[in-house]
Amino acid sequence: SPDVLNSRIERRVRHMYDHGILNELRELRLRFDGLSRTASQAIGYAEAGRVLDGELDQESAIQQTAARTRRLAKRQRTWFRHQADVHEVVVNDSSTVEEMADAVRRQWQQHGPVPLTL
Repeated sequence: SPDVLNSRIERRVRHMYDHGILNELRELRLRFDGLSRTASQAIGYAEAGRVLDGELDQESAIQQTAARTRRLAKRQRTWFRHQADVHEVVVNDSSTVEEMADAVRRQWQQHGPVPLTL
């Protein structure tokens, strides 16, 4: 569900900051004398770079990164919807690996393989 996805995105972005994205980016900037245009615009790095440059506080960077990630996830879902007859497998944060595997197995048994139309 969108709420579950949004919650996971928020947790993932906070995890990135809690586990050193700012230090990682600082080191990459030093090691490579800056980043390429593509890398410096990447979701997460762009916002972290603005924190390092004093243009954005960390909480705002987290919120902006989460928002950009949600937009990307929406574009990806839309793309997949138009490429194949996709059936979502519904799991939640408390689902075990076995429960997730069973949900995938049930979808496979019901719908079979889904060829992509590229």
